[in-house]
Amino acid sequence: ISLAGVKAGSVILKFDSSWNPENPQKANVTVAFDGGTPVEVIRFESDPASPNYHPAELNESLAVAINNPAGAQNMVVTFGYFDTRNNWWWAIDNLLVTGKPAALFFEDFEGLVLGPNIDEGINTTPAQ
Repeated sequence: ISLAGVKAGSVILKFDSSWNPENPQKANVTVAFDGGTPVEVIRFESDPASPNYHPAELNESLAVAINNPAGAQNMVVTFGYFDTRNNWWWAIDNLLVTGKPAALFFEDFEGLVLGPNIDEGINTTPAQ
C-alpha cells in the first residue's frame, strides 16, 4: 500500500472481523514498511489464560492505529491465522486503510540566515 503523501503516525487499518475461538487457534495482523521486518499490531488467541485472549466476536468492527514512520513509502499488511486444529474460524471483510495527508509546504524559518537590521524609520509626516 503506497504511503506517498501520508503524514507519519496517521495510518488507521479498519476491517470487519468474525472470530469464533477454540483452543489452540491464533490470529494476528502484521505491518512492514519499505521491505522491513514485519511488526505485529494485533493478536488474537483462543486460550483464556493468554494475555492475548479474544473472546468470540462474530460481528466486530476494528480500527487499529498504525505508527507509520516518517518517510515510509509503502507498507505491507499481513493477516495470519495459525494453530488451527479445529473447525472454528477467523474471517475478515471490508478492509479500509486511511491516513492523513502530509503537509504540502512547511517553513519554520529556523534555517534562514538573518541579515543586518534595516531601520526604515517611522513616517511622521501628516497625511493630506
